[in-house]
Amino acid sequence: KAIAFGSDEQSNMAAATYTITLPVEVASIADLVSLGASETIYNLTSTVTVTLFNGGNRHQSYIQDATGGMLVDDPSDILVNAGPIGRQFINLICKLQAYGGWFEIVPLQVPDIADINPANPEEEAVEDIDESYVGKLIAVRNLTIDGSGDFEASHSYNFNESGNIVLRTQYPNF
Repeated sequence: KAIAFGSDEQSNMAAATYTITLPVEVASIADLVSLGASETIYNLTSTVTVTLFNGGNRHQSYIQDATGGMLVDDPSDILVNAGPIGRQFINLICKLQAYGGWFEIVPLQVPDIADINPANPEEEAVEDIDESYVGKLIAVRNLTIDGSGDFEASHSYNFNESGNIVLRTQYPNF
């Protein structure tokens, strides 16, 4: 309840009810993905590492923890300091939304900055790559790709070693 007093005046008493929603804590990217897209606000408590940062296109970046990787769509530029690659965050308050057959994180407030460490890719063989690697930084052993020269943005490249795995580029500057 609130009431205000002036020199010789008094306001009417007012009352209001507030509902405060606390973020649901999730321990990892894998746990977040298992919950699916919703309007729920989450606190991703694992330490996540920036593996790609593209400040020009909706301020998108990729992050990963020990359990998975994820696109971060940041049109409001909340993670203005997401780069450089290797920056680590803790307590990322976010929503999870569906995008392109997968999910993306939309940050809602600036997380705690933990450290900067190298973003080291996991080294994998082509035959071991499956959906669990979506969004993760990986190095593929013994791989050749059709074509030569620089990669083009928004283009698909076939792996010569596998007919069912395709590298899709998204950004023009990488």
